Amino acid sequence: MEQHILIHNNADYISAVKIIKDAILKSRYRAAQKVNHEMLALYYGIGGFISFESRNAQWGTGAIKAISGQAEITVHRFFRKVLNLRHENQ
Repeated sequence: MEQHILIHNNADYISAVKIIKDAILKSRYRAAQKVNHEMLALYYGIGGFISFESRNAQWGTGAIKAISGQAEITVHRFFRKVLNLRHENQ
């Protein structure tokens, strides 16, 4: 048990833990940046598509609300399936 305590007080061990923690945090930050970039690109593209189609197609005034509702149902179904798979694998 004494050896375990000595390892935690070892300067090399403390330094290694800090390096690993920093690497994890930096990676998480980069991942969040990439996700945000992709989400912004997605929303910008959707906005452009809806803008173009609402000007050039025969969409009524309720089209955006209908599309939004249908997309929400689809997304919820997807995440429900993902969560169910996750629970099955545990």
